Amino acid sequence: MIRQLIEKGTLQGVRKHLKAGTCLCEAGAPANTLFYLLQGSAHIVSAQNTRVGELKANTLLGLADYNKERYSQMITVSEDSEVMVLAREELEKALLLSAPLRLYMIQQLSRQGILHASAYE
Repeated sequence: MIRQLIEKGTLQGVRKHLKAGTCLCEAGAPANTLFYLLQGSAHIVSAQNTRVGELKANTLLGLADYNKERYSQMITVSEDSEVMVLAREELEKALLLSAPLRLYMIQQLSRQGILHASAYE
């Protein structure tokens, strides 16, 4: 879904090629960006310095902190990777234009356990 919107130009962002070990975001930094992993892999480390998981390509990163002011975790690319950096404002514009994207985001956020009841109305 996200990849298709990026390829169609509905969802705008900045494409970056990153070396293994590059940090996408750190716990405590302003959470104003999401990252779509186009190629490669990344891992998440919690604020308690516990490795939470490894993520593969075609994954939207940073969702756990979508409704927060600051990131609660660190995300680092595990291998040379390509990511699309998505400003929150750009994602919100695309949400207004695309009903399938809204449904996709509700599904993804519900897995994160961060939605309020009003999001389902």
